Parts: sequence; structure tokens; C-alpha cells
Amino acid sequence: MRKPACTIRIVTAFSPGRLAQKSTETADLLVASGSPWVARHGVVAIVTPNVRDLAIALLARPGARLTVHDLVERVYAFDEDGGPLDAPAAIRRTIYDLRSLGPALGIRLQAIGYQYEAMLA
Repeated sequence: MRKPACTIRIVTAFSPGRLAQKSTETADLLVASGSPWVARHGVVAIVTPNVRDLAIALLARPGARLTVHDLVERVYAFDEDGGPLDAPAAIRRTIYDLRSLGPALGIRLQAIGYQYEAMLA
């Protein structure tokens, strides 16, 4: 059975307060373009670009299980420098950061063997 799709919306927000207000109007994950804010259900979090990109990569296909190497390809595919020297270690660190931030935004990250799956709660 396929899980319901998650909508990730990139929005223009001039302040965290306005982004929080917009996020209460929808169940989507809102990503502010040009600023480090991510919001859902009125909660705004300041995230690094890697955490933001990893959340988008995992939530773009709900229920899909992705390995660290799949995530390296999705997060660093368009990086002109090819990403960090040890990209798998950087992804693992970013997964750790997303796990600590996830509950506040209603993102559940689950490890199944060597694969990762994320969904919105």
C-alpha cells in the first residue's frame, strides 16, 4: 500500500512569524527560499542547507527507503565541487541532526537496516 504523498512547498517568507502563520494554514512542510527556515504546524526551525536538502530528499518520496549512497546522490548531485571529501559521513551526521529536529516538525525518521525512511506524522 502506497503512503500518502507529502507536499513540500518552497515559499517566500519575510519573517519567521509570517512563516509560522502560513504553516498553520496547511499540513505541508514549508521551506523558506533564501533563508534557513523550515516550518510545519506553526513551528519554525532554523536549519542548515544540508538538513533542509536531506529532509526534502527523504520526504519527496514518502515510504521510500534510501541508503546513505542514495542520499549522497540526491543531496550533492548539483554541487559543483562534488560535495565534502567524506560525503557518506556528512550524510550520517546530517541524519543525526534531522533526527533531533524532526519531532518538533512532525518528521519521523526511521532506520531499517542500512536504509532510511522518513514520513510526516
